[in-house]
Amino acid sequence: MNLPIRVLIAEGQAVVRAGLASTLAGEPDISICAWAKDGVEAIQYGGWLHPDVFLSEVYLPRLSGLTVAAALKRRLPGIKVLFLTFSEKEEDYQSALALGVQGYIAKCCDPAEIPAALREIADGGRVFRPCFERQPCFAIPTITEK
Repeated sequence: MNLPIRVLIAEGQAVVRAGLASTLAGEPDISICAWAKDGVEAIQYGGWLHPDVFLSEVYLPRLSGLTVAAALKRRLPGIKVLFLTFSEKEEDYQSALALGVQGYIAKCCDPAEIPAALREIADGGRVFRPCFERQPCFAIPTITEK
């Protein structure tokens, strides 16, 4: 039996954390090792728990998800990063790509895409489905690659 994918989730909004908990609760191969409500907590939990995947909003209280992802990737070279974000700014997407993240999905996605993306990323793949101000989510195709 394979070990579950250990996920550190950083999300500043309690209602979104609750939705993610509900979405991932029935996934036997995904284990949430910690919830961080801001970027400082995310760095602390990442250093202590060494998760497989860091799932984060780009915009977090105290430290941005981009800053946290860069710090975690320096500290834990094998960590995978998936952004689940409401950001419609192409510069956020480009910054995430420059960090070498494995995934970037808009929060307007179908909830079933989240566990699927976590599995794909943990297996070495990449998943990108951004949403930009000038181009709504539904117009951008999902890109999945290995």
